This record gives sequence, structure tokens and C-alpha cells, in this order.
Amino acid sequence: MGGNLMIYVISSVHPLSDSRIYHRQVLSLAKHYSIKYFAQEVEGWQAKDVAYVALPQGKKLQVRLGNCWRLLRASLSREARVIHFHDPELLPVGLIAKIFGKKVVYDVHENYFKTIRHKPSIPKYLRGVICILFKMFENLCCRCFDLVLVVTDELKQHLPGNVHTINNYPHISFTPPVKQPSRGALKLVYVGLITQPRGVLNMIEAVKRVTVPVTFDIIGHFNSAEFQHCVEAEIRDLDNIKYVPSIPYSSFFNHLVQYDVGMMCLLPNPNHVTSLPNKLFEYMAMGMAILASDFPIWREILDKSGCGVLVDPLDSDAIREAIERLESNRGDLAQMGRQGQRAYQSLYNWESQEKKLLSLYEKMLGEKNA
Repeated sequence: MGGNLMIYVISSVHPLSDSRIYHRQVLSLAKHYSIKYFAQEVEGWQAKDVAYVALPQGKKLQVRLGNCWRLLRASLSREARVIHFHDPELLPVGLIAKIFGKKVVYDVHENYFKTIRHKPSIPKYLRGVICILFKMFENLCCRCFDLVLVVTDELKQHLPGNVHTINNYPHISFTPPVKQPSRGALKLVYVGLITQPRGVLNMIEAVKRVTVPVTFDIIGHFNSAEFQHCVEAEIRDLDNIKYVPSIPYSSFFNHLVQYDVGMMCLLPNPNHVTSLPNKLFEYMAMGMAILASDFPIWREILDKSGCGVLVDPLDSDAIREAIERLESNRGDLAQMGRQGQRAYQSLYNWESQEKKLLSLYEKMLGEKNA
């Protein structure tokens, strides 16, 4: 446990086990400050080294509104000196906390303006008005808050105030030795939320068409039962493609070490094109070659590090051809893995971001040793 100054890290929708919030930020801040962490309950999961409050789980509006009310009440408690929040629906909570004299940190995970503009659950005729109203309110709040953190430099360009980038890089302590590629079938893996926009069906279709021996594991959780049934129907009769439920963070990296290629063929929706997903850097950390969507930000990283191949994620034949090229050039595969891991160790690791995060807190609080 850190020092006496109490920080409330709060989320109304993320699970307690969230990698950016808990495994990176909360544990880093806890080295220097006292933390109380609020997020949605995860069955059988417990936080280490920090006090935490498990909120009711669910995506329904009444659950989220109930969690917002709980977090507002908690944020106004006397012991909370800093409120560090992670969801746009908590902007009013942050603003009220600021009015009551708290230090407030807004942590922005994606471009919410773009998300609203393309959200199918909102009628098209309302999206424009809601986008404008949200952006006006978000900009007002950002000017009032003490610190705004974003996950990419691209997001930084769209927000006013004291805005800084804290990237979602993995911990350097998880780096395994680079292995040689598998001698048998090429082992492919996709890790993350399993949805249609993540390109899962196109990756499955590509693997079904390859003419070389490969296996493909899909690791994560589904966001809908309907899509889960769709994927299960696609892979039911296939021996080389299987679904693996989410793996606990404590054993995640030990499990990934067996794979040769990390797949990231996300479809080009607005937030994907400008994102820097955790998994890109986790694949690099594990010494895997990467097969990824040809987005400008991703191209810059993969070209610089020489750790992967870029494809049109809408073209399953292009994905298939890339898999076959990687399978037929195992030496190149090993070289990509080494180069990606070197880039991760020197540039793309959480330890570099932790120093930045703690320095920003230090400046915000005006304390050399808070």
C-alpha cells in the first residue's frame, strides 16, 4: 500500500480485472498512494494490494445508472482527494467532484464522439445532435479537470485542457525468451473481445481456405450470445480452429508463449483505425510475428519494428495469402519475433508509461514525494 493521500479509481462499466485500469494504472499508483478501486464485479476475482469495491455487473441502462449514482456518492466522501475515472458517462460525476474541491483525472480510452456517431443503438436522426451536445460537454469538463489522460496521440489532438498520452503497453517483466517457430502446423492466435467488428469471421474464413497446415485459437469472450452461436457454427466441424474462453491475467502470458503469429485483423471502423490495442504490444512482447490490419498508425509501428505483415482486413483472401507466406518462411517468422520483442523492450513497455503517469500525478498534486 502506498502513501496516505487517497485516490479513488472508478469505473461504472469496466470489470475489476481490466488490464489498463487495474494491472497497469492502479498497481502503479499504489506504489506511491493509497488507492480505493471501484469497478464491476468479476466472479472469483480479487484485487491484490489495494482496497476495492465490486459494483453490480451488467450492461443494462439501469445497472449503469445505479453504478454512476454509487460512484457519485463515493466520490464525495471526505477521504477521497483524487477522483480518477474511466468512462464518459461519469463526466457529470467528475464535474461535481471538481466543484466539491477534489482533484479530478479523466482517462479517455477511445474517441467517444466517433463511437456515438456510429452507434447502431442510437437512431441515425439523433446521432448528430447527441454528438454535438456530448462534445460540447466533454470539452467543458476537460477544461475544468486537473488532468486528462488518453491512450493515443491522435486522441490528444481532439481534447482541450491538460491532456497527456499514457499508452497501453504491457509490463516488461512478462518478456519470455524468443522461441523458434513451431516445427509442425503454424500456430495462430487471436486474443480479445470476440465480435464481428474485430474481424473474427474474416479470420476464420481465411484459415478455412489456407492450403498449408495451421491451427487457429480464438481467445476471449463474446459480447453477445447471438454472435457466439454464429462463430460456434462456423468452427463446429473444424479440427484446426477452436474457441478458448478468457484466460486469467496471471497465466495469460505463459499461455501465449506457444503461438507463432498473433492475429489482429480488426475491421476499419473509426475507433479501430486510430487505436493502439493492448494486444499489438503483448504479441510483440511474446516474440510473435503479427498479422494485422493495414491502418496508418499500425503500419508506422510494424514498419519501424519489422515485426509483422499488414493486410486488408476486409479481404479474407489477402489474409489467407499472408498466412501462407508466413508459414512458408519460418526463418523470417523468427526474425519478426525477435525484432518485435526488441522494440517492445526498448520502446513499447508499461514501465516507460508508469514513470510518465507518476510524474504527472506528482505535478498535479504539487508534491515531490506524494
